Amino acid sequence: MGNRTATRPSRFGGASLPLKVAVVGAAVALSTGAGLVAYFVSGLSLPIGIGLALVVSATVGIVVWRRLDPPTRAVARRRAWVGLWAGIAATVAYDVTRFAVVAIFGLHVRPYAAIPLFGQLLIDVPADTRAALVVGLLYHVANGTCFAIAYTLLAGTRGVVAGIVFALVLEAFMLTFYPGWLNVQAIGEFFSMTILGHVAYGATLGGLSRRLLASPPAATSEVAP
Repeated sequence: MGNRTATRPSRFGGASLPLKVAVVGAAVALSTGAGLVAYFVSGLSLPIGIGLALVVSATVGIVVWRRLDPPTRAVARRRAWVGLWAGIAATVAYDVTRFAVVAIFGLHVRPYAAIPLFGQLLIDVPADTRAALVVGLLYHVANGTCFAIAYTLLAGTRGVVAGIVFALVLEAFMLTFYPGWLNVQAIGEFFSMTILGHVAYGATLGGLSRRLLASPPAATSEVAP
């Protein structure tokens, strides 16, 4: 039987990666964020929400992966690897930009208020403890890199504009849930900080992933499955 997953290239990620592979891979990468949305919407425990999203998406992902030919697997691995590194850079750009906006314009919002709360949700300790801060920071970085992997699988060759559009979708989700969760009073200041942070994230992600994917494969490291 022919490999059906390798016959339908993704319109969003270029002709070299099948749409089904890009979508399923992105779903796996977005599991950390899906768990957070489940918490906001239903009150489901964050670890349980992440676990359920990961189990469902990874199960489908394994089925799809087993059907792929070696060249398609190599493309998917490379995109994921590029997404990892581009995501780290984009997350740094996001955090630095938010800090800079608050410092330069004298805003009264706290750029990193959510981080210890993530830790509190994940390991059930007070938000003002070091453990909550460390675990929350790890989750924050994991979100930034996993979102980037999802983007790179779907649209990694599209460039800066596509990266910013993707980041603005993330911004929309943040504005839907975070102000109430964090009890934000200065909504205008919060919006100014987060949207500029997400623009920086998207521009970095879109530009860097396109540049890395345009270079020869030897220019970026690949990890065997």
